[in-house]
Amino acid sequence: MNYRFLKLANLLKIAEVTEANQKLREEFFQKFKEKNIEENIEEENIEESVEEKKKREEKKRKEEERIRRKPFAIADQWYKAFYNTDLYTNWKNFDTLDAVLSYTLSYIRENKDFVSNKNFVSREANQSENKNLEYLKKKYPKLQDQISQLKPQFLSWLNSRFGENPETKEVHSIEDCLPTLSRYQEKLDSLKAKFNDDKDFKNVIIERFGDINISIIKNFTVDDMEKIMAISERKKGIKTIIPEGYIPNEYIGKFGEWNLWMPLTREDSIAIPGFDPDTLKPHTTWCTARTTGSNLFYSYSGGGTILFYAIKDDPNPEDDNAYQSIGWDYGEVQYRGDGTETVNRANKGMYEEDHRALFGSAFDAIYEAMENEVEQLGGQHPVAEKIEEAAFGDQEVYKDLIRGVEPDGVRDIDEVVREKRIELAENPSIPLDNLREFSKDKDARVRRAVASNESTPPDVLRELSGDEDEGVRAAVASNESTPQDILRKLSGDESPIIREGVAKNPLTPQDILRKLSGDKDYRVRAFVAENPSAPQDVVEKLLEDPSESVRLNAKKTLKKLQEKQASTKERRFNKIARYLRISNLKN
Repeated sequence: MNYRFLKLANLLKIAEVTEANQKLREEFFQKFKEKNIEENIEEENIEESVEEKKKREEKKRKEEERIRRKPFAIADQWYKAFYNTDLYTNWKNFDTLDAVLSYTLSYIRENKDFVSNKNFVSREANQSENKNLEYLKKKYPKLQDQISQLKPQFLSWLNSRFGENPETKEVHSIEDCLPTLSRYQEKLDSLKAKFNDDKDFKNVIIERFGDINISIIKNFTVDDMEKIMAISERKKGIKTIIPEGYIPNEYIGKFGEWNLWMPLTREDSIAIPGFDPDTLKPHTTWCTARTTGSNLFYSYSGGGTILFYAIKDDPNPEDDNAYQSIGWDYGEVQYRGDGTETVNRANKGMYEEDHRALFGSAFDAIYEAMENEVEQLGGQHPVAEKIEEAAFGDQEVYKDLIRGVEPDGVRDIDEVVREKRIELAENPSIPLDNLREFSKDKDARVRRAVASNESTPPDVLRELSGDEDEGVRAAVASNESTPQDILRKLSGDESPIIREGVAKNPLTPQDILRKLSGDKDYRVRAFVAENPSAPQDVVEKLLEDPSESVRLNAKKTLKKLQEKQASTKERRFNKIARYLRISNLKN
């Protein structure tokens, strides 16, 4: 095998790889890499010495290098032998590199004139490359160091546009082209690997450029290369759910040079201020317009904020004030400084006086239009209804909210939905069926809200009194709707937090309060001392408690009891006095 390979290499000298055979190299490696890996690399021996291990690792490295190099080298030979012939694609019919090699040798033996002709072509190609290089260096002496660093296909690209006989017109100057060529040349290996391994990257490239080989740059423009590199560096983002030509909803109107929008969805919030279609980089720094990572539009809108975006006609990329986010809450614009709702593109806080100066004569009309929208919505963004539906368990609505969102963004939306679920679970007017559903929520915060809701039915409170989360049990303990038998049970809970809840519940039986007045935890005793339902003798006894906070609470409670008793006596006295006066008048 080695002899025949060397013989072929001598027949067809391996020239430096060019753009034309790079694709063939890759195809050879993909087809033959598994079938030609030789299983002759020694396995690790745990008893080997350090020196033996070094030798084995060096041998392994060389063998792996040989495995990578071999398909490339034979692909080069096949290209030299059969390029521009009817036989060029015949290699696909062979199963092994040995078969490819044998066929090539056999063909060359039978076609001796063929070899000299191919060598001539190869020499001519090298001579042409050298001639092009010298011409470009002479024409652009200040750039000759950069030009000399280019590999053959990049030099060929440059020559076809700036050489002695240019074939293609380039809109950029050679000075602007060279940095891009240099970067693309440097990144080419990683771009090829990404193209082969990353399905999303490959699909975007094919969508933009068709079914191309990114290694062959002959027909690329500098802008094409820049786009390919930009796409390779972008993060995965929400762009996948914003189709080409997407038109945002709720355009309120045009006011002078300003366009006013009220985004209804996360997609609107991204599309209105815009983003680079290749890099996905937003045109603003707003967290509600992010295309990747955590987009907080639903956090703001679901939390009660109504956002408006005012954007100038054809905004200047250098003018941060050309983009304005204006947040309304509680029926008025919120001016809260940098990084909040009312900011310019760079997230610098804007105030009313800033808007008056910026909008000029359109200020009153813009503010009036926003106020009208807020009033029509009843002060609540439409997305709040979706958040509530998702909180009630509507899976279709929830899936729509998280569609196309990265994990960070999903976590943010989940938190918004959970906060709404907690708010609903605390509502005493919520239907009992929903309370029962919420009582089984995996989030302990939701169960705590149910446990503290005085509308929660006794059977649900009874079930929650055995919850593994002590915060849930504590909420049951302090709920005035909790049955007394459950309070008795919870008064013996190991956690002082639960006993505290029982101690401060005004409906706790007096015998339980008497028992808890001797609790080892001073905070439990302090709540007993503060409980208006505690027996007076218990409170008086707690005036002598070792804990100052217990004594202070007992003193305050006793004072209230005495004031209440005095007030009761006074009312009785006044009632008797009125009765006596009436009796005397009658007599």
